[in-house]
Amino acid sequence: SGDGCGTGVGHVWDVTLGCLSSEAMDNPSLSDGDKVLLPPSTLQEIMARVGEGGMPHPMLFKLEWGGAARHVGVLEFSAPEGSVVVPLWIMRALGASDGDQLQLSSAELPRGTFAKLQPLDDNFVALCGHDAKGTLERNLSASRATLSLGDSVMLHTGAAQVELFVVELRPADEVCVIETELEVDFAASVINEEEQKAAAEAAAKAAAEAGG
Repeated sequence: SGDGCGTGVGHVWDVTLGCLSSEAMDNPSLSDGDKVLLPPSTLQEIMARVGEGGMPHPMLFKLEWGGAARHVGVLEFSAPEGSVVVPLWIMRALGASDGDQLQLSSAELPRGTFAKLQPLDDNFVALCGHDAKGTLERNLSASRATLSLGDSVMLHTGAAQVELFVVELRPADEVCVIETELEVDFAASVINEEEQKAAAEAAAKAAAEAGG
C-alpha cells in the first residue's frame, strides 16, 4: 500500500545482532536521530529476499530487547558484521548495553499526518522565531525516520539546541516521518505550563484564605 513506510519487506526478515553504541563507535552524527548502522550483509540478505526492484524506501526496522521495542530507520550499511550501531538514547530506552544481542526485524509504520510537540522552555520561540515549523521539519528530515508518542526531539538552531517532546501523533502513536506531509503544531512550553499551573494554584489558595 502507498500509505505506509517500509512497505514491501513486511515481517519477512529478522536477525540477531550485537549492540554497539554510537558513542563507542565515535559516530556523533547518529546521536540525536533514530537511525542505526547495519552490516553490509543485512542489505544483501534483504535484496536476496525481495529483489532489487522490491526494495522498500524508506526502510524501517524494529529493534527488540528484553521485552522493549523501538522502530528505527537505517543511515547506512557500514556497521561491523554481526553488529548494529545504535544511538545511545535508543539503547537507554530499550535498557540495552554494548554487547547485548538485539533482535532486529523488518517493519512497517503508517505515515505520520500530524504531530504536536511541546518545547521544554520558551527559548524555543526566541531561537526559532517565525520559522519554528520550518526549523523542526528540517531537523526531522535530517535525523529522524520515525516519531513515537513521548519522544524527546532535539532541534539545532545555529549554536543552540532546543528540546521538544512529542505529545500527540496521528494516525497512530508511532509513525514514519520520511517523505510525509506532516502537519505540525506546538503546545505551550513545559516550563510555561508549570508556571501557569503554579500561579493558578497560588491564586486558588489565596482566594481560599481570603474567603476563610
